[in-house]
Amino acid sequence: MNLKVIPQLFVTAIVLFFVNSCVTHDQAASQNKSRIEIVELPQPVIPDGVKTVRWIAENDNSWKDGKPFFDIKDGTTAVADGWLAVTATKILLKVIVYDDVHVNNNKGADIWGGDCLQIGIDARGDGTGKLDPKTRMVGGPDDGAFALALTKDGPEAWAYFLDKYNRSSLKDGAIKYQLRIDRNEGAKTTTYEVAFPWEEFSSSPAQTALFGLAVQVNDNNLKSDKQKRYYWGGGADGVPGPGLFNKLAIGNPPAAVFYAGAAATKLWNNYSCGEILLAAACDGELSAKCLAGEMQQVKPLGEFKLKNGVKRYAARWYPGKLPEGPVEMEASILDKDGNIMAQAKAGLVVPRQTIDKLHARIEELKASSPNDLFTQHLTSLDSIVQSEWGRAMCMPDNSAESVAEKAGDILNNLNDDAGEWNSYLQRRRGLVFARAAGPDNTLQFYRLILPLNWNPDKTYPMIVFLHGHGSSSGINFISEISVKSYSGEKTGGVADDEQYFILAPWGRANSGYLEWSEDDIFQALADASGKFKIDKDRTYLTGHSMGGFGTWTVSINNPDRWAAICIVSGGIRKTTPADIGIARNIACLPVRIWHGGNDSTVKVDHAYTMQAALKKYGCEPEMVVVPGQGHAYPYSGYSENTRWLLEHSRKRPDKFSYIAYNDRCLGTWGINMKRDLKVSAIPSFDAIIEGNTVKIKSEGTTGLTVDCGPEGLGMNGSITIFWNGNKAYEGPAQKVKLGEGFP
Repeated sequence: MNLKVIPQLFVTAIVLFFVNSCVTHDQAASQNKSRIEIVELPQPVIPDGVKTVRWIAENDNSWKDGKPFFDIKDGTTAVADGWLAVTATKILLKVIVYDDVHVNNNKGADIWGGDCLQIGIDARGDGTGKLDPKTRMVGGPDDGAFALALTKDGPEAWAYFLDKYNRSSLKDGAIKYQLRIDRNEGAKTTTYEVAFPWEEFSSSPAQTALFGLAVQVNDNNLKSDKQKRYYWGGGADGVPGPGLFNKLAIGNPPAAVFYAGAAATKLWNNYSCGEILLAAACDGELSAKCLAGEMQQVKPLGEFKLKNGVKRYAARWYPGKLPEGPVEMEASILDKDGNIMAQAKAGLVVPRQTIDKLHARIEELKASSPNDLFTQHLTSLDSIVQSEWGRAMCMPDNSAESVAEKAGDILNNLNDDAGEWNSYLQRRRGLVFARAAGPDNTLQFYRLILPLNWNPDKTYPMIVFLHGHGSSSGINFISEISVKSYSGEKTGGVADDEQYFILAPWGRANSGYLEWSEDDIFQALADASGKFKIDKDRTYLTGHSMGGFGTWTVSINNPDRWAAICIVSGGIRKTTPADIGIARNIACLPVRIWHGGNDSTVKVDHAYTMQAALKKYGCEPEMVVVPGQGHAYPYSGYSENTRWLLEHSRKRPDKFSYIAYNDRCLGTWGINMKRDLKVSAIPSFDAIIEGNTVKIKSEGTTGLTVDCGPEGLGMNGSITIFWNGNKAYEGPAQKVKLGEGFP
């Protein structure tokens, strides 16, 4: 097996050893002892200057009377007044906005663009949150970002971020709350009243003594398109910023309250625990009870006084060693007669079990593998998952949970047709190949889709596809792209006898195929060339979005590697500036530019900029701008672009030019320049081949190497080279050095 994954597996093993070894003496002593602890949590420290919000009974409306809890001003002018309170089930907010004109003709997600309120809620007051790579929103399960607006269709509420919901249960953000919005034209006021349920934020006022709130007034004027915004706390608009919300304290409850809720349900290692939070405020004696597995513990909590507010406890079960399956944990608050006042159950799971099950399934499939390529694919999957797991276990966020989830997806696929070699031969699945790559010797990988009914003795074209911006996790790449079903019919719309490989290198997350990520493309090609028969004269480069930008950059640097290129929804980066004439490098290549006319992510102007840059050097790219098409890449476009690519074969042109803007790539077709910043940062040359004569005119360089052999200009016999008008070499077609600066 020619698969270089051993170095990375050693790294993974070391990481896992470190993660499982970083325990204290007390932890180490307790790892093999199952136990239950019920501990009182310290009362939170309320920072100086933090205002206290009243905790009221459910039917108490007095919170809306009297002096406002907060106001919003534009200098000395009042913009809005706000009243605030909480009950055991809701966060209550009333805001009166003082505005001469109310304007909001928008709907749905766009209601923020008219007169409205934007609200940010951090229900546990921790001021923290994670970045969701899909939504680009920041928040945790207790955070929310909303807009409330009076539109021409009536009051509307829209949730821009609410972690409790996934995309299937809150597809568009429309959400129903107790909401009332009234416009009084006589008084020139708009009054908003809303009740946010605590359960929406997986929280309760008994669970936390603090919470965060931001209120933003968006104000439009009929005479101006520019919206004014006024703030009480920041972070409610754009990407939510819970750390910018106003921090508030919650007052004592008006009546007895009891709470129980799961806090930790994942058992990561031998010294982790399941945890259920308990809270109570009342007059009388209470005790706490916890059950887990076959263990049980009851602990008296003592005498409670309602006037003293809420006391909080944590019931924790340490299993001693990781259980082999799910375990249910239960904790309750009991009154003096043993009656249950609050109770919560938590199903504890062991994410590591998914990783172990996946490894076992892979080993099972390898033992009966019918093909060495399938074995390498399986080994690569295992290596990537183990590497990602080791890395994620060192992270403070929920990365490990995500890795376990994706590993479960891969396991399900391997228990389905992804565990059958025939699925790859029929193009329903994509192979994954990993290797130790780059100067950093890290684990890098690519997916490869075989030609339909692949014949290992036949040579096939290769399409290199560069993926767009997405998840920064490698396991997401292999679970969502490389190991999902491909329709056998989706072969690019070409005949069965004109099939091709597809190679998609992992772009080192979102590195844009620059630097080492660009090297990965050619290392992946070299790795694939050692496994398959690939026609190097029919090797193509294409990519979508970030991959479209990458296609421009990589082809500019290495124009001699491709038979044709197709840039999909991409453009020119600032790192490859068109104004220095860089487009001359690919002026001899067949170039197709495909773009959606209504693309709001990468504007269609990028396509026309590339077209103009190429036309300056005599290249007329084939332009396809699809009216009404957005940023998505439809199958019809992919099929059409594939057929176009396969029409071309690589051929060394008789006239070509090259300009170098860095030290990584200094030439093409075997002609490479010496780059000396004292001479020029952008050396360039023009080459003309007439029979066995090579004419090179260069600027900004003191020396060249010219490979006239099969790996360069492809010449043979006796050749003559003229450099800047002077005969510089005459002799056999070989690699020669001209000028200064070469050993």
